[in-house]
Amino acid sequence: MLQRIIAFATRRPKRVIALWIVAVLGLASIGGTQSYRVTTDDMTEFLPESSESAVATRYAQEEFGQKKGTSTVTAVVERADGARLTASDRAAIGVLSERLAGWKPDVAKLHVEGAVGGLEKRLQHAIGFDQKVAQYDVGERFVAHVVDRAGMSGFNLIWQRPANLPRPDEIGDPDRWIARVTG
Repeated sequence: MLQRIIAFATRRPKRVIALWIVAVLGLASIGGTQSYRVTTDDMTEFLPESSESAVATRYAQEEFGQKKGTSTVTAVVERADGARLTASDRAAIGVLSERLAGWKPDVAKLHVEGAVGGLEKRLQHAIGFDQKVAQYDVGERFVAHVVDRAGMSGFNLIWQRPANLPRPDEIGDPDRWIARVTG
C-alpha cells in the first residue's frame, strides 16, 4: 500500500500538491468555523472553583448577566487592614470602575519583543498595514474628542448629509469640524 502511495506521489507531484492545498484550505475553513468551541477569553474557567476570582466572577454573572462578545474583568477588592469596606471605599471603587469601563488599550503602542519578524514587518509595511493602524488611531481620537465635546448627538451630525463629513484638515482638529457643522 505504501509503495503505491509513493509511486503515485512521485509520478504525479502536481496532483499531490494540489490535493494538499485543497486539504489545507478545507481544514482551515472548517477550523475557522469551529474555533469558538475550543477557545475562550474567560480565564476563570482555568481557576479553582473556590478561588476568590472565580467566586466573584460567578456572582457578577448571576447578578448582572454577561454580554455576548465582551470580556469580563473581575477585581476583588479588599482593605489592607481586613476591615469591611466603608462608604468612601465603595465610592473610590465606583470611580475606578467607571474609569476602567471606558479604558481601551492602545494597541498601536503595544510592542512585544520578537512578535513580528523582519519579513512580516516588511510585508505589513508593503500592504500599508501600519498606515491603516495610524488612520484608525487618528479616527478614534477624532470621534472620542467630538463625543467628549459635542456629545453623541453632536457626533451623529456626521451622518445627516455628505457635507457634514470631516475634511482632511478637520480630522486632526476636531474642534474645527464641530464649529463648522454645529455653527
